[in-house]
Amino acid sequence: MATTLPTKSKMKPMIDGTIIPRFKNLRVLGHYPWDDSTLNEDIEKRILQFQLSLKYIPLKRMEITNIKKVIFAKCTSLFTHILRTNYIPESLVDRINIEVRKAIRKKIFMHNASPTNYFHLPITYGGLGIPRFDIFADEIRIKTALYLINNDNELLREVYSEGIKHENSIFKEMNRSMKKYKIRPQQFNNDEIFPKLKGKNFTIYTDGSNLNNSTGFGFTAKVNNSQETQDFSYKINSEYSHNVAELSAILTSLKILPPKSKAKIHTDSEISIHVLKNKAYNGIFNCFKHEYQQVIQQSNLNIQLIKVKGHVNKGNIKADELAKKGAQEHNYFDIKKLFSNQTILATSNTIIFDIKKSIQKKKI
Repeated sequence: MATTLPTKSKMKPMIDGTIIPRFKNLRVLGHYPWDDSTLNEDIEKRILQFQLSLKYIPLKRMEITNIKKVIFAKCTSLFTHILRTNYIPESLVDRINIEVRKAIRKKIFMHNASPTNYFHLPITYGGLGIPRFDIFADEIRIKTALYLINNDNELLREVYSEGIKHENSIFKEMNRSMKKYKIRPQQFNNDEIFPKLKGKNFTIYTDGSNLNNSTGFGFTAKVNNSQETQDFSYKINSEYSHNVAELSAILTSLKILPPKSKAKIHTDSEISIHVLKNKAYNGIFNCFKHEYQQVIQQSNLNIQLIKVKGHVNKGNIKADELAKKGAQEHNYFDIKKLFSNQTILATSNTIIFDIKKSIQKKKI
């Protein structure tokens, strides 16, 4: 008896009984954009699992702060699972937010009329610290795009650069999220030439200032065995934080050192020390860390980065004065000039360091 294989037209590829649509390039991060009924069913299932997981939190045996942290962790887990498809219709976004808030209200005996801001307010300010699903989704997509753009694996970088050219590629949602907030990846290959100091051995004090909606940084540099100092003050965009000013001061002082020189750079910024000296650091100021290491290597510099107490010695006091002076100047220094061979997220005016904060600010 002869057997025949089904013809191509009769074959119906399926996963768990669900027919996979026969359209080109519909695959999204390993999943398919199911029809509304299937997607609704999947979300309902995950929300039910979320509700059940809340049920077993022992409220009476836990401190309030720990309860909030557990709820936050369960919410982010739920959002992450839903985002695996990378395709959520706008019509479902509000529903996810509402269902999550409803489940939490029920668990912690919260009145239905209580303001939704309580859910999104940081835990340190008395809220639950739970992001809205749409904001969480945008943050994850933008971070993923930045990770791919700057990945050490050349193949991943090429995949992203080619993928964004196609409307139905897996990068569509990443691109959409960046466009929503007018954020775009910018390749910095600056060959800005900074005037170099003269000498081979330096002592430098740096500081940053962020007062009265004005931001600046400054530093003072002295050639060892000399009494003469050179002072520098810079004004930067007021949207930048005090930490950005502190890191910019250190990086700028590094840029003006002549090749093969030595320098002791003093700062009262604990965060700057952590960012630049901690090998394991992988946070929002990675671009500073990368540039700092690159400049030292390319110019063959011998650098000691030293933490000092603020407003204690003459050098630190002088740097503080220079930073405040810089903040009051009229001409702005564009810190984008400090970076080379990096792709960084930016708006037309500023670099975006804290993606989450930037998104939330624009959503308010």
